[in-house]
Amino acid sequence: MNTSFKISLIAVLSATGLALRTVAIPVSYSVQITPGMIVPILSGIILGLWPGCLTGLIIGIYAAVFSGEFWLIPLIGNLLLAIGAGIVTDLMKNKNNTIIKIIMLIISPSIIGGFIPTFSIMYILTPGTVIVALTSGAVDTVNALIAAIIAVLVWGALKKIKLIEQISNPDTPQT
Repeated sequence: MNTSFKISLIAVLSATGLALRTVAIPVSYSVQITPGMIVPILSGIILGLWPGCLTGLIIGIYAAVFSGEFWLIPLIGNLLLAIGAGIVTDLMKNKNNTIIKIIMLIISPSIIGGFIPTFSIMYILTPGTVIVALTSGAVDTVNALIAAIIAVLVWGALKKIKLIEQISNPDTPQT
């Protein structure tokens, strides 16, 4: 896939993520459930590590400014969601759609992009209150888990209609 096509997909996915990020259900002071978490994961799955990171960063900056959460959580969280999926995609690039790859694509963003940033930042914000940090981290883990499952389902649907092959090889003629 050429670079200009990847950048175009990053722009489209980022715009979609920004639109989905406007819908949010507040859970606590610094945690929201939002469908905007799906897009950085999907970008990491489809495009790999660096395009996923760029998509996650764009969505994270928007969320940091407009979400009402403590700005570090959505900024770092969206970036790490993409990193979690992108690492799995890049490491398992030559593997087919195996069960292990799917499991890793669900677990990795959930832990790396859901639990770790929220737990760490909440623990720094509220030192000594491990329960608050664990609770916030657990809520964001579930949120990221749901987003990862949806992203994997969308990825599977795109593969089924052979759109992934068209995205990966945009210069090939359509049959």
